[in-house]
Amino acid sequence: MSEALLSVSVVQALSVWEELTRALYGDNPYAGDTAEIYVYTVMPHSPLAAAPLGESGIALYRAGCRTLHGLCRLFEERMGAVVTKPDGSSIDDLLDEEPYTHRVHLKVKAAD
Repeated sequence: MSEALLSVSVVQALSVWEELTRALYGDNPYAGDTAEIYVYTVMPHSPLAAAPLGESGIALYRAGCRTLHGLCRLFEERMGAVVTKPDGSSIDDLLDEEPYTHRVHLKVKAAD
């Protein structure tokens, strides 16, 4: 299990899990098999998250991206699914330092 998952609450994790599950079954309100996840939903709680983005705020978004990546990989393992970007590319760029992102679209399908 990813160390990043230790910073997410059960409610935060379940919110993402629900979005991914609905996408897996083609029933996500955003786009059927694609979920739209806002990174702030899995960020550690901090007053810095509401402040204008400085170095500390960007660090929180990066932590949220790492957490989201860990949740997606756990979802793949437990649910027999594949999570990608809508164009089929890897979600591993969520781990990149630059650029940070505030919103991610994730396509979910059953593993072959």
